Parts: sequence; structure tokens; C-alpha cells
Amino acid sequence: MKSSSSSLVLKHLLLDLVREILFLPVWWFTIGLAQMVLWCGHSVKHAAETTGLTIWAKNLFVPMYGETSVSGKLISFFVRLIMVIARGVATFVWMFVVVGVFIAYLLLLPLAILGIFYHGLGMVFV
Repeated sequence: MKSSSSSLVLKHLLLDLVREILFLPVWWFTIGLAQMVLWCGHSVKHAAETTGLTIWAKNLFVPMYGETSVSGKLISFFVRLIMVIARGVATFVWMFVVVGVFIAYLLLLPLAILGIFYHGLGMVFV
């Protein structure tokens, strides 16, 4: 007796679903983790570029508006120093946010699996 095409499709769909569910933890902590590390690095680098931190730091000792007097150079230095500190703090805060997202990524799958087992067992034994 031949099996119908719909049962064959259903069989392959269920096998594929089971295979994907079993492969998820492997992907999560290998390929997904590598992608997350790359995203974190690019995000912090982009934050530094967006705030212009490196440009301000490179031009810290360059006088603004071509001012050559001692007072103009001092004012330029301190203004740029304050800007470098402020932009550095902003980049540092963003780095903490990115580290928090990375830690959440590491904990999300194990906590989700733990929650599924905890509540699944609670439904069975109640």
C-alpha cells in the first residue's frame, strides 16, 4: 500500500522540525555565538565612529580655528579634552549595553530550556 503524498510531506516536515530543534543549541553556541561576537565588536566600533571619538582624540593638541596664541591653544586643548572625555564616556556606556546584550544572549537559550522543562514537568505532575 502506498503512502499518500500528504503523509510523506508531513513526515518530512516533522523530521525537519525535530532536526532543527535538536540542532538549535549547537548553532546557538557555535555559529550564532560567533555572529554575536562580531556584532558586539562592530557595534562598539560604530559607536566610537559615530561619536567621533578617534577624530577628537587625534586632534587633541591641534589648536581650533588655526589659533596660534598660548591662550587660544590652552582653550582649544581643554575644550577638546572635555569633548574626548564626554564622547569616551558615551562610548563606554554603549560598550556596557553591548556587554549586557551579549550576556543576555548567552543566558537566553539555557534559561528558556530550563523554563520549558520546569513548566512542562509542572504540568505533568499537577
